[in-house]
Amino acid sequence: RLISPRARRLAEDQGLEWSVLPASGPEGALVERDIRAALAERARAVAERAPEFAGEPPALLMVEVDMTQMLHAVAQLQGSKRPLTLTDLLGRVLQHIVGRQPGLNASLAHRPDAVAQVCPAVLASGGALALGVGRVVGRPWVVNGQVVERPVCWLTLTYDARRLSEAQADAVLGELQRLIEQPALLLA
Repeated sequence: RLISPRARRLAEDQGLEWSVLPASGPEGALVERDIRAALAERARAVAERAPEFAGEPPALLMVEVDMTQMLHAVAQLQGSKRPLTLTDLLGRVLQHIVGRQPGLNASLAHRPDAVAQVCPAVLASGGALALGVGRVVGRPWVVNGQVVERPVCWLTLTYDARRLSEAQADAVLGELQRLIEQPALLLA
């Protein structure tokens, strides 16, 4: 499949599965505007999970996270009586965080359609925020001063700025990143 270098770089930076996207470039190539349209669709899909965003432009925060420990936890749970998927575990992390914040109520939703390929999981929380979880991809990551390949993904937190301040939303996203990168902290 043809893709321009700029489009590929943007898609990879955002953890976007570009091979399933419609193309509008010459000779059927994916170009940067195709990737930007898919990213806008991902943000829209996240916002749809929080109906109270209707009519108001949602605020958006993004962070790239190392999924190594989370994937290891999922693999360990596969042999248990109640195996959990990555989405299940992410839902528990979100529930843990918003359960400590008054007025937020976490829930989990999936989109089984084509958007799910762009945004495999959307975690919604009481209409005040929604979390889009991008595709996990291998990419260079600095660990203890060394560059190594790690499984990483983008988290996109869409929130209602009328109900949450940017500082509150940033704290939620920061705690998500911390617990995803160190899931053992959920036991502390």
